[in-house]
Order: sequence, then C-alpha cells, then structure tokens
Amino acid sequence: MIIRMNKKKKLIISHIADVDGVSAVILAKLHYEDIDYCLVEISELESLIEKLIDERIYQDYDKIFITDLALRTKTLELIDANDELKKKIKHFDHHITELSQAEKYSFVNVQNEKNGKLVCGTTMFYDYIKDDFKYKSAYLDTFLEAVRSYDTEGPLCGNQYANDLTTLFNLIGIDNFISKFEQGIKNKKDPLTDDDQRMIDTENRRMEDYINQCDNNLIKIELNGYNVGVSISELYRSSVGNQLSLRHKELDYILIINFMRNQFSLRTVKDGIHVGLIAKSFTPLGGGHEKASGMPINIDTLFILDKVKEGLAERENIRILNKNSN
Repeated sequence: MIIRMNKKKKLIISHIADVDGVSAVILAKLHYEDIDYCLVEISELESLIEKLIDERIYQDYDKIFITDLALRTKTLELIDANDELKKKIKHFDHHITELSQAEKYSFVNVQNEKNGKLVCGTTMFYDYIKDDFKYKSAYLDTFLEAVRSYDTEGPLCGNQYANDLTTLFNLIGIDNFISKFEQGIKNKKDPLTDDDQRMIDTENRRMEDYINQCDNNLIKIELNGYNVGVSISELYRSSVGNQLSLRHKELDYILIINFMRNQFSLRTVKDGIHVGLIAKSFTPLGGGHEKASGMPINIDTLFILDKVKEGLAERENIRILNKNSN
C-alpha cells in the first residue's frame, strides 16, 4: 500500500499492481492540483475504506475516485451504509465479473467496452476528465492506447510500447514511473530515453530466461475439472502466464502463485475458458477478465496449495523415474 494523503480536496484510490492502476493516478495528478492518492492491492481496499470511515477522513474530501479496483461485498456494504461517503465516490472499474454490482449500488460504475473496444480503468477515468484535460497530444493518445491494450489483452496485445511500459514499471518502481510519465504527458512527448530502452531490452532477455525456468519447473494438476499448469513465480506474472499457456495447449489455464503478494494469478490464451469466473468460483474476493484474473491466498483458496504440493510430489517422482531409467 502506498499512501500520499495531505488533506487536499480530492482523493484517488487505485490499483498498485500494474500500469493501469498507476496511470489513472498520473492523469489525476495532472488534472487536479488538489489531489491525494492511495495505491492498494484489491485485498487492502476494505481496510482502507474502514480507515476513511472510522477516522472520518472522507469528510476532508469533496470527491473520492476509485479506479481499476473491484468493490467486494464488505466494501460495498461499508460505503452503502454511509450516505455522505457514497455521494462523494466516483468509481471506474472494468472487470467484467463485477458488472452485476452496478445494478445493485448507485455508486458502482463498471464498464467493459466502449465503441467495440475493451476499456481499462485509466481510459474510463480519462473519459471523465478529458473535456477539460490540458495536456492532450498525440503522445497522450499513444500512452493511453498502450495502457489499454496491455491491460485488456496482456503481453500478446501486439503493442510493443505497451510491453515496454510494463517492463519499465517493474524496473524503476511506482514513484519513478509516476514522475517520469507525468512529465512526459505534460511535455507532450515520450519520456523514454535511450538508456531506458537499453534497460528494457536487457530486462526482456532476462524475462525470457525466467519464463524458460518457469516452464522447466511447471507443476501440472487437475483443479475442479480443469487441467492447470502451476508456476510459483514472483516476477512477470502476465508474461509467464501467457507464454506458458501458449506453450502448453493441453492446459486450460496457468495458475501463478506469488507468495510475496499473497496472490494467485490466472492466465489463459485458450478460447472458451473464462478465468475471471473461475477465480470468482473459488472465493468472493476473486475475479477479473476472461483471459486474466486473480484471487488472494486465503481461507477459501488454501486447499489449492495442498493440490499443488501433491502435483509437485508427482512431478518429482516422474523425474526420478526418468533419471533412473536413463
């Protein structure tokens, strides 16, 4: 969780884990001079809303934006019970598994596509501010499309600049990313330098090696009727998931375990598999898109680790048998 709260007039709460969540903050900082921001994991949102209510912090703000974050049941109930708070909230979420919430709560805004294109949290927020946004440019259009295409289609989106932004985000960290692209959009030109590109190219080669290692260590299990490949990975979750799904056509989806984030990520390139609905079937805190989703490691999902342990033992037994037979 990153909190930058100095009792300004507006607050934006967004997703900490990717370029989409952080880019909405960049646009908000450029558009509003009087805005604070918080970046959180989805699992941290409820505790942040509780803090805003319990300490009456929400009363310091005339508007509170929530972007790229699905509102889970407990969080929805906390907001809905506070008439003053829910009138201040502007919500911008694009996770298809949450569309039904928009029908139940007046402050929920979930949009999956516009003009035949999938949207993301950043583009939804930009649509809200764009009439008065001062920094429109060809570069801004390029940046927004890169954020949208990667967030909705992943590393296989075909937009190299989108992939480069995500690689740089992971390399330089959130604060540096915000500062660099805030200046880039303000100056109406790409802020990537030759040194940035060399760093990105080096990291892309490292990522390819990492994906190969993940492939070599892949664990295969059956999970609720699906054939699943499991990778215990701390890095490059979308690239790892998409590449392993491409390589292993026999698998329905890839499950990535990230103990640092206390998170499962699900990825697939296979038609007819909706990992957003699969994640939500495991726990109410799961959800996402058709090809990319996530869920916390919690009491609902702990049993998956037991299944992975069994799959790991089976994989190692097979390796031992193969080694002995050779």
